[in-house]
Amino acid sequence: MTQAYSELGHKLSETPGLLWKIWIENSNDGEAGGIYLFEDAFSLDAFLTEHITRLKSLAI
Repeated sequence: MTQAYSELGHKLSETPGLLWKIWIENSNDGEAGGIYLFEDAFSLDAFLTEHITRLKSLAI
């Protein structure tokens, strides 16, 4: 998982207001996600807007 998400981890480390992320994965069911902590609601909203747009472009 460390190798698979290394590039994404580096990108996330540059996210304004993101303090940390806990990575989670259920390989048996093919599910993955995370728990995020942001320093304020503005940073969270900006991240969600970008993240949701990217996921929609991938048809997710």
